[in-house]
Amino acid sequence: ANNNVLKDPDHVYNLFTKEFSTDTCEVQLLYKPKNSITAGDIETIINDIEAEGEFEVKLLVHDYLKRLLPIVSKGDMRLDLGEAVNDLSSLSKAKRIPIISANQLNREAYKVLEANLDEDSPASKEKKDLGKRLSLTMQSESAMVSENADAVFGIHRELAHSKNQWYLTLKDLKMRGSKTNRDVSTTYFVHPFAPNNA
Repeated sequence: ANNNVLKDPDHVYNLFTKEFSTDTCEVQLLYKPKNSITAGDIETIINDIEAEGEFEVKLLVHDYLKRLLPIVSKGDMRLDLGEAVNDLSSLSKAKRIPIISANQLNREAYKVLEANLDEDSPASKEKKDLGKRLSLTMQSESAMVSENADAVFGIHRELAHSKNQWYLTLKDLKMRGSKTNRDVSTTYFVHPFAPNNA
């Protein structure tokens, strides 16, 4: 038997409400096994929620792209990942809502970023703003993910050893139709974590 408590919506809801206030919103959790739903199934869930007439979906956050099946499979994992992104993009446009999902970086990215975490390494103390080095070529599994997405952001948690301060770095790797200047001053953002909250 699988005793994973995170598959129990009531348990997850209790964990969620310990961390976040639900005074101004209502949270509904629905568990589906990985690789069991498509963007079409998500659209049905949205339609069911909105059909009750009490709620309107304004944002969809899907935790991990590799857990989503394409509506029409191409029979190849890399192509299917790209198709799943296309499906989410189409759903976003049809429902007029932002959809956010996540995917991993590849080994090249980890080599660049993990050097920062070794506090005993003299080289790590000299390296900073490693998130600036992120690029679309560091996308894991399939280039079609970034090709088909409307926007791609690289997110990294980085320690500034000299200040003993953690930062969240965010790099805008792609924004479809962006007309603004695409240099680092407009595509890279760094924000400190609150003390004891990294």
